[in-house]
Amino acid sequence: MNATFRDFTTNDAVACAAASLSRAAGEPVTISDISVLGDERRRNHVIRAVAQAGSGNRQGIVIKATRAADYNASSEDTVAKGGTGREWAAASVLDPESAGTARFLAGDVAAGVVVFADLGAEAPWLATPLLQGSASEAEAARLAYAISLGRLHATTVGCQQAYAAGVQAAYPRARVPRSVGEAWLAGAAAIGPSRLGGVLPEAELALLRQRMRDPGPWLALVHGDACPDNVLLTEQGAALLDFEFAAPVHALFDAAYWRMGFPTCWCAGRVPDPVAERVEQAYRDTVADAIPAAQNIAEFRLEYAAAVVVRLFGSLEWHLDAALKEDSTWGIATLRNRILWHVKSAIEAMERADVLPGTCRTARAWLSDLRQRRPDVQALPAYPAFAASAAG
Repeated sequence: MNATFRDFTTNDAVACAAASLSRAAGEPVTISDISVLGDERRRNHVIRAVAQAGSGNRQGIVIKATRAADYNASSEDTVAKGGTGREWAAASVLDPESAGTARFLAGDVAAGVVVFADLGAEAPWLATPLLQGSASEAEAARLAYAISLGRLHATTVGCQQAYAAGVQAAYPRARVPRSVGEAWLAGAAAIGPSRLGGVLPEAELALLRQRMRDPGPWLALVHGDACPDNVLLTEQGAALLDFEFAAPVHALFDAAYWRMGFPTCWCAGRVPDPVAERVEQAYRDTVADAIPAAQNIAEFRLEYAAAVVVRLFGSLEWHLDAALKEDSTWGIATLRNRILWHVKSAIEAMERADVLPGTCRTARAWLSDLRQRRPDVQALPAYPAFAASAAG
């Protein structure tokens, strides 16, 4: 077994889930029809099963149990570093009926086990229509996705205190994590001088830090990893799963992610601009009542640009050094494909909003430098469903 994994088997996870469901139901619950999803390389045990209460009620469930050797419910960093701690804290502020997520049923904090209602084995992932569907099917799926993100954010606006209370209730010794945007900005100033040249204006970095620290009306629970393989397409709409990177931060961290092409997901790809505009409008319409500023196009574009640029800094911090040394393929795109498109999309966002002129100039210089170093590398390709329209 991988040395980073603890000695906690599938049987252990099932037994723990049965005990936690029994406590929640106030009667004995047994688990049957067990099916293990994924393989031994996954960081979590993920198990589909059926739970039956002593009263006869049966329900499909999904069990998630962390395999991380360093999971410790008593650690102050349990929630800050992500994983089970973030998922549990997110569940404390989520309303599945309103946000369109899987219903949290029970769990065991100490063991690192959570149990959710199963949304169905037949429901396809968002990746399916993007890779295998028609353009109309893929657009419909993306619209459902945008609406689901909008519902998540609209129902959790201003949730920071409730989230902190959820963290405290489950993990009394844990600290509430700071905004991931602030962490990404911490290393931004070194990206240019040490790797790509150019200088990021300190005044603009300070403005971005302020927006990440205080997003104002844009503060909501953000999924943090809303990739096509973390979204199920159900009869009720798109359902977001796997909240292991969730936290209350700037809502557009999620809403900017898809238009950037999901650069940190295996299923990364572009959509044509007209489709992107319609999907973005669906999101804005969905959050409008909770975040009225979303219907102000100038303000939306300004906030969007800030989120994209901060995400760019995080992505470059993680992946730039490796990409400069050699390219590698992950899923349907290469590392260099993703970085080129991420820089380009950040430039386009700043130009659309007419903001951060110094940062935009530096990003253009980075893009030119990257293209000169690797003239054979193209930006992220369109998803197969949109390939024909994107080429046209």
